[in-house]
Amino acid sequence: MRVLPFIHITSENHLQLPLLYSLKQIMLPNKIQSRTSLNARSVFETLTKFPLYHPTLISVLLVICRFRFLLVLLAACTINHEELRGDDPNVSLMVSMKAHRGGVESIAFNPNGTSFCSGGRDGQLVWWNFGAIQRDCQRGIPPNPNVAIWEMDRVGLGDRVLALDFDPQGNALAASGATHWGNGFGASAKLFTKIRKEPYGLGSASATWSYSCLSLSRDGNFVAMGALNSELKLVRLGSKLGAKGGIVKDFINFTAPGIPSEVYAVDFHPTKPLLAVGGKGGWIRFYRIDDRGLTFNPLAQEASHSASVRSLSFTANGKLLVSAGDDGKICVFDTLTGATLNTWAPVDAKPRELALHPKDNPWALVGYNDNSSILLNFESGQILSKQTDHTESVEAVAFSLDGNFAATGGLDHAINLYDLGIKPAARKRRK
Repeated sequence: MRVLPFIHITSENHLQLPLLYSLKQIMLPNKIQSRTSLNARSVFETLTKFPLYHPTLISVLLVICRFRFLLVLLAACTINHEELRGDDPNVSLMVSMKAHRGGVESIAFNPNGTSFCSGGRDGQLVWWNFGAIQRDCQRGIPPNPNVAIWEMDRVGLGDRVLALDFDPQGNALAASGATHWGNGFGASAKLFTKIRKEPYGLGSASATWSYSCLSLSRDGNFVAMGALNSELKLVRLGSKLGAKGGIVKDFINFTAPGIPSEVYAVDFHPTKPLLAVGGKGGWIRFYRIDDRGLTFNPLAQEASHSASVRSLSFTANGKLLVSAGDDGKICVFDTLTGATLNTWAPVDAKPRELALHPKDNPWALVGYNDNSSILLNFESGQILSKQTDHTESVEAVAFSLDGNFAATGGLDHAINLYDLGIKPAARKRRK
């Protein structure tokens, strides 16, 4: 049999290399066709200047057909890591819910994927049926839906609900509430669990202050709470044998030393006994956690902003800390040294809250006081998407645990749910 290899560039700008009657078409993945077509075209047009019977050309083509990955490698110089994962976002608004009678200050998705919680300036903590919302959005819903049909439960928690966080298993929800009286706030934090109707109390801050932020550790054993009286409290969620023989909660409180001023942000490291804290004036500190409580962990370089730190979060692998401050900047720090790796000011406004994508993607969802939110690549500084669906400041942002959905909450009383339009990164090989 005579073999005549040839190269054909289709109108869709992807490559086909039909060789022999038994070989299937070999094509680049759809996600990278548009970015690689020009360079691939030029490369192969150069190759086709040789005679088709040229032995070097035949050898090259046979090797490519034998090892498919070489074809992708040929175009890799023009493809960035994000595109190869096949998970570029295509953000679309699913629904806008007038969910509270006051501004929305906190949102947290349940890791089980079926529900999420929101807290607002109406003092209400509300559980929402996220599964039902998804189904109804697929069927089509009116512009101003009756959100009561998606409500699962609600609890009053003072005048304002300031912060929420689930444990990774979805078994517990920590919430901070505040009650205004006189010249200040009375505050308390609660732990809601599946096995107990009434929440556990996590202690109260000073009578004139409130817990502005909190975080549950990844192992579910600790809750950290930052207060406006320059206090950082760590609560160990232990258990002990009660007087009547039953197992009862045994919460032990620790207070961090050396907190310079009001605490606005706190987050646990995903794998290490480490806590990151930020607050008024732009300071960021790291604390180690052990049986004695919290120990200040100074780094070689001091991580900080030039104005108050409003939000911070560790990446999924714990190597980086990303923070947002009143200086308008999104900063990326090395968690081992404290070195500043990147600083971005993508929007001419003050960030109010940020959340990091739970998967490998270097994405931060950031809410701003100019009523917008953005999806930012914090490695490159590129704005991947900008949402302007709120009419007042965006105070709360969150990702679902699978990374496919996001939510924003604003002072306009609304919660906006978004489908990120992420396609599965894994591709099955053709047999």
